[in-house]
Amino acid sequence: MSDWKTRYEANKADVDTLMGRPLGNWGGFKAFFSSDSITDARKTAIEKVERNNNLYQPPNFIGTTGSGRDTTFYYRSRNNSFGHITQNHGIPENIGRELHDQSHDYAIGNTGPGGKSQEFAHGRVFHTSRNPFVPLSSQPSGWEAREQHARETNPHLKPVANPSVRAEVNARLFPKK
Repeated sequence: MSDWKTRYEANKADVDTLMGRPLGNWGGFKAFFSSDSITDARKTAIEKVERNNNLYQPPNFIGTTGSGRDTTFYYRSRNNSFGHITQNHGIPENIGRELHDQSHDYAIGNTGPGGKSQEFAHGRVFHTSRNPFVPLSSQPSGWEAREQHARETNPHLKPVANPSVRAEVNARLFPKK
């Protein structure tokens, strides 16, 4: 395994998204002389981003919702990590890769209003899609190229992966009265 500074540089955009800020001049100066001087919080973010990158691979692809530019691609790994890539959304901060989560009870099905898909984990529904879920077994031919395109054009975490951005978006969407 390479040193923390190298690992940070390889995942800089996503680590900075999670942290809500770049490494900074002083942190960069310290890391230049010793990669172990990166904070524990940033090391944790690096590890999360590396696990996220491992999830979004073709063997973990399980299906889609939507079509065309609005197609969202869903993933689940053998270790029960899951997430999705949103390619188009009315909330710009919601475009990109979801920060992976992990749950033994993860499921997705068309159980929402009007047959829309819903994701279930940790004992509750946590996401209702705008469209029905189409599992891998029902994907039309050519799905491989569409899935690859989604990964390549959305290589980074959604801005809402950062708790501060999520709070700003929620405040904008649901203003307090």
